[in-house]
Amino acid sequence: TSLRQLRAVEINLFSLNRLPIGHLKSLQELNLSNNHIDSLKLPEYFSHLLFLQWLSLQANNISSISVGDLDALAGRNLTLVLSKNDIKYIEINALAGVYLQQLSLRYCFENTIIMQACLRNLSGSHVNSLVLGEYRNLDKLETFSKDLLDGLCHVRLQEITLNSFGDAFSDTNSLPTCLNNIPTLRLLNSYIDQVSPFPANSSIRHLELKNCKLKRVPAQSLSSLKELRVLRITRSSQKLTDFKVAFKGLQNLKTLDLSENSITSNLCWFCLMDEVPNLKSLNLSFNFLIELPPECSGHSKLEHLDFQHTRLSNPGKLSVFHCLSNLIYLDISYTNTDIMIECPFCGLDNLQVLKMAGNSFEDNQLVNHFKNLAKLQILDISSCRLQHISLSSMAHLHDLRELNVSHNKLLGLHSEISAHLHVLTILDFHSNQLATLMENDLKNLPSSLKYLDLSQNLFDCSCDHLNFLRWAKEHKALLQHAKNMVCHSPVDLKDVPLMSFDLTSCQVSTTTVAVSVSISLALALTLFLVYKYYFHLYYMMVLLSGDRLSSEKDNNYDAFVIYS
Repeated sequence: TSLRQLRAVEINLFSLNRLPIGHLKSLQELNLSNNHIDSLKLPEYFSHLLFLQWLSLQANNISSISVGDLDALAGRNLTLVLSKNDIKYIEINALAGVYLQQLSLRYCFENTIIMQACLRNLSGSHVNSLVLGEYRNLDKLETFSKDLLDGLCHVRLQEITLNSFGDAFSDTNSLPTCLNNIPTLRLLNSYIDQVSPFPANSSIRHLELKNCKLKRVPAQSLSSLKELRVLRITRSSQKLTDFKVAFKGLQNLKTLDLSENSITSNLCWFCLMDEVPNLKSLNLSFNFLIELPPECSGHSKLEHLDFQHTRLSNPGKLSVFHCLSNLIYLDISYTNTDIMIECPFCGLDNLQVLKMAGNSFEDNQLVNHFKNLAKLQILDISSCRLQHISLSSMAHLHDLRELNVSHNKLLGLHSEISAHLHVLTILDFHSNQLATLMENDLKNLPSSLKYLDLSQNLFDCSCDHLNFLRWAKEHKALLQHAKNMVCHSPVDLKDVPLMSFDLTSCQVSTTTVAVSVSISLALALTLFLVYKYYFHLYYMMVLLSGDRLSSEKDNNYDAFVIYS
């Protein structure tokens, strides 16, 4: 009864009445796609599924929506997916009394006539978000006329998504006028290559153009959307190459997302501050080339700036962020940036998150590049080919909570560096050249540390580092991916899991110690006595030698001659 998600896909289900789920009171998601259900009439037990938020009947045999079909969902606010059903008729007021967070009707209508009639009968319904359109390889509609969506003018929509309407829809001028009253408009996988000016009284606040055919950002045409807060033009990677800040009077625009295109542009900070003065988030990631100007005056309101995987010109060689004093988040990962100046981030006094993986530092050393980032909380300098981190490089980062230095060539993390990081909770040091951590290094690890990744390093498992090996076993709960911590040396232990190392192999038995000590003492005593009584022993040996020689001489003569 505590089940929250249920997938009953392709089970040859013909009727909802035959599905025994009335007892699943906690159910939140129900997926019944790709079955043979031919009626949307929901059984009475659906009224007991009070927590149901998402219901998918995609790719079934539903052909109509009638009054009373959804009575069991009265008063709810859930998502209903009916895409890939061949719907031929929707009765007037069929959705009356039903509040849907989202209704998906993609690839549901055989032709534009049926579609137009069905959408008109949605009048008066309460649907927050409506998804219409086709699929890239599945399309029925051959034309797209301006009056096709007129029926939606009487539906209380907050968001509409038009997906894959084919080459018949190539200009925003084809949209019905009433769509300008919908706050969020999303045009996905379309052939739009031109954006016409919108009516001056448009209520659109969120506009998204994804995977379209635009060649340049239509800044002037979009300037008519005075209420626009969010603009996203993304994933037009083969077409969109040009972006010039030519917006006029978009005082309310706060988010501009131009990611995953092929843009080459000389970014103008002054133009952004002048034309979109309240912009807080700018995303130019996964583009081709952005040149940042060294001239930067004034104070931009930007808080979030993302350039990841876009080649940047000037950062690292010139200080280009002076006017971004309000910036909180900066991502310049994999931007071909080589840090060559001492203060590349001057001006970013309020920065809290800095991600710059996949770049490089002069001489592969990290020195005082972050001295002005006193409020930094998250720092990612992984895959930067670092070989050395200076003792003062982290001295000003007292608020740092997450540090990622993985995939570098570091031999260790000096205890004086970690001593400055009093509130550090996450340290990712995997894939470096660490052999061991000395006792002082272990002692100075921040007490706040909860996540430590030392995996895939070059550990020396010889008994000389017994303290570290014992510490690793005792702190296994702290170490992440401990199974990937393997010995690199000595040769006979190569590739042996560090956690499997037998600590007793470094300990000598008590019997062995006692015998060794006894033999050593006996040998020492013997040497002492020999030294002390050396002359006595030598004299005795001489006397013994003399007696033996005399005896031998007596035995050498067989006769004696005596002269009288």
